[in-house]
Amino acid sequence: MLKNKIASLLMILKKNIIISILIIAILLLGFYTYHVSKENSYYDEYTSHVLSNDIIRLASTIAVNDFYLNQILDEGEITQEQIDILQENYQIIGDSGETVVKMATLWLHRLNTEEMNYNHSSFPINWAYQFKYYFENHLNEYESNNGVMELSSEDLSKLELMNEVTQQWKSAVFSNIKSLDDNLIDKEYLDFKGVDADQTWTGVATDGYTDTYYRNMVNTNDWVDMVEEMQRNSIDYETEVKNSF
Repeated sequence: MLKNKIASLLMILKKNIIISILIIAILLLGFYTYHVSKENSYYDEYTSHVLSNDIIRLASTIAVNDFYLNQILDEGEITQEQIDILQENYQIIGDSGETVVKMATLWLHRLNTEEMNYNHSSFPINWAYQFKYYFENHLNEYESNNGVMELSSEDLSKLELMNEVTQQWKSAVFSNIKSLDDNLIDKEYLDFKGVDADQTWTGVATDGYTDTYYRNMVNTNDWVDMVEEMQRNSIDYETEVKNSF
């Protein structure tokens, strides 16, 4: 009888130990899952913050360059200030665009189709650098008349092509990214604010941009669609750009 009671108590004890171990395991798993989820959430927020800032710079400098290129083509002349701004902005477009594309291709593996393979065809990023070098190495050789330089028909033709490509990029950015307003780029804004690659600035972003993207940009399709459209819209210009710059 006593032996049976002891055996029964041992069974109950063993059962309770197993239940306790299972409870502890479930609690530990829940804590681990929560911790990992929290870490991923923080990482997504940080990455989204970085990405959304790069896209602001990309969108804003594209809009600024579009503004100036249209102004230059209308007037048929260019100033040293415009040369400096355009070459600096194309550097920013190249740098910010490269960051965005690398995140899409290497980190998220989102751009992996043959026609969108940036390992083989890296435009429009390389084009931004080519445009920058054009202003830096060619137009800076002009002799100015009171700070204004008359442009040759060849230069005007190159700037027209550059403007067409820039407008394709602008269309891709503003059609895919929400809460951007290119009307924020005007002469008064440019005179007051300027462009600085080393600081975060609002540029063409409205208040809704922050609400929409700053915590969750990396998990949306908008920025990936933007990059894909920028590339698709650039394809028709590839040969002409290679022959001109």
